[in-house]
Amino acid sequence: MANNTDTTSFKRINYICAVARGSCDSLNFPLPGDYALYPIDGNGYVSGNNSYGTFAISSYFDEYGDGGELVAGIFDFAVAVKASNNNIPIWFKVWDASGVSGSPGNVLDSISVPIASIVDDVEFGIPTILFFEEPVILDGPFYLGVELPQIFGDTLALSTNFDGDVEIGNGWSQNSDGSWASYASSQWNLEIDNAIFPVVCQPVGIENHYLEMGLLIYPVPATNRVNFVFKDASIKVSSVNLIDMTGRQVLSFPMDGSNFGSINIDVVAKGFYFLSFDTSAGAMNKKIVVRR
Repeated sequence: MANNTDTTSFKRINYICAVARGSCDSLNFPLPGDYALYPIDGNGYVSGNNSYGTFAISSYFDEYGDGGELVAGIFDFAVAVKASNNNIPIWFKVWDASGVSGSPGNVLDSISVPIASIVDDVEFGIPTILFFEEPVILDGPFYLGVELPQIFGDTLALSTNFDGDVEIGNGWSQNSDGSWASYASSQWNLEIDNAIFPVVCQPVGIENHYLEMGLLIYPVPATNRVNFVFKDASIKVSSVNLIDMTGRQVLSFPMDGSNFGSINIDVVAKGFYFLSFDTSAGAMNKKIVVRR
């Protein structure tokens, strides 16, 4: 089948910062190359719902670290449309690579969110961030992805990069018959990555990542940046202050009211500090370590 696809490009703001080392990392972030979206002759998208009946979209990851634990997933959707009367759940899943020829096999964990929540995320230009109830223990390559809505009019499509931005793309899709194929080996013949970013932590330093309001802070210890995400998306952060052990405010960062963010701490000396969050749910502090 011919590859009858066009492409749409757009720019994304860096909404979360990946770290090269530390106890946690958002894998494959930032997406190599530029953001893109591949429509299919006006009948859907390569990385989403389409007239060919694609059932699910996933990305393959083989860098997970020995004993790594998947704690969250970040999905950057380019398209989200809710046409049905029902606010159907959208299922996000983790698979091992035990399927045919290393394709997605056994489901390791799953979590759902209402499609309306994803529509809101796209409208506000933010990613959909999911926290698993318990960390998923990784002992080999894995896939992280989403099952697409199958009700007429409901549409989801993930952002990708451009064909050729990577030598070997990590994007896969599941056909209506349940079989899986990479974009490169399918009719699309595209070497592209999906905008799916697993947050994988190592066992050392994972404790205390989750606070009573579900706060993920990484890396631990910190080096140049500190990244945070509140599990509860309704929590709005107005400012973050870095406090030293004497109680002196070292740095202050106004935030945009989101439940996630990233702050630059490369000017401070190594040592122990507190991050003080001013949020819609009240103030809270978290002790961190800065290492040089």
